[in-house]
Amino acid sequence: MTEFDADRPGSRARLRPAEDIVAFEREADMLIPLVTQPHRFAGRNARTRLTPFYEVQTLRGVVDLLLVELDHSVLSYREKWQLDPVVNLPEVAVLRTFSQELSTGGQAVLTSRALSDTAVVGTSHLRRRVLPTLESAGWIAKEGRDSWRLVHDFHNPVRRIIAVEAKRSDWRHALTQAASHREFADATYVALDAAKLPRVDSWRKAFEFNEVGLITITADSSTRASLPEAHVSELVKAPRRRPRGLARVTVAERVAMLSASGCNSGVVNHVFGRAISTSWGDDPRLIAAGT
Repeated sequence: MTEFDADRPGSRARLRPAEDIVAFEREADMLIPLVTQPHRFAGRNARTRLTPFYEVQTLRGVVDLLLVELDHSVLSYREKWQLDPVVNLPEVAVLRTFSQELSTGGQAVLTSRALSDTAVVGTSHLRRRVLPTLESAGWIAKEGRDSWRLVHDFHNPVRRIIAVEAKRSDWRHALTQAASHREFADATYVALDAAKLPRVDSWRKAFEFNEVGLITITADSSTRASLPEAHVSELVKAPRRRPRGLARVTVAERVAMLSASGCNSGVVNHVFGRAISTSWGDDPRLIAAGT
């Protein structure tokens, strides 16, 4: 048995003897080659333009890895005016509604009743909690008894998001997770351990049908001691899209919050009371989180 190995889509394949391949001990070990070789699936400028973020909370769960192109002009504007990212769904929905209304030539001042139609919460909660929070943060100002206006333009703080779910073997579960990321990501991938790749080709149609890309990471006896050198290959290319919905904006704001706090990782989940880190060496998630 041999393993397909390509530097880029459409390149000539190299064949590597299966007996040389060694399995990864932990999924956390697979993150290192992904962030050191993003150009193999995310474009030639990925290493300079994309910033890795780990364990980011989405509307449907936590994603292993996001490669994000930040919009530094938006972030600089927010820093100048001391505007914090907005990470709670109702607050994001309110600011997005204001932004959409203004972009289509609509009203600059909206009532809480008008905002409640898209804010995913009731009018009462909107008046008591959501709108006062946004006012205190400097995003909106009250006009009259129950009218509000946007003080600062609300722009998406990221230009591009690539989502990756890393799994050692369970590609079906990973595919289900990755498919849900299509609602916010420009491209979404599953990264599998090449040593555990199914021998049959049935998985390829499943990935193509779900519009999810597939990456393999190959470690052998020589790269085992240097994880960044484990080879990353794109077997199924992920279609590119440009989501613009509430899920996209919410994830972008949560990434911006991590960036503003000086770290690149959310909370690393625990299994049976302990965090499952890398088998050896530094865990990029823990370094990014400042722990």
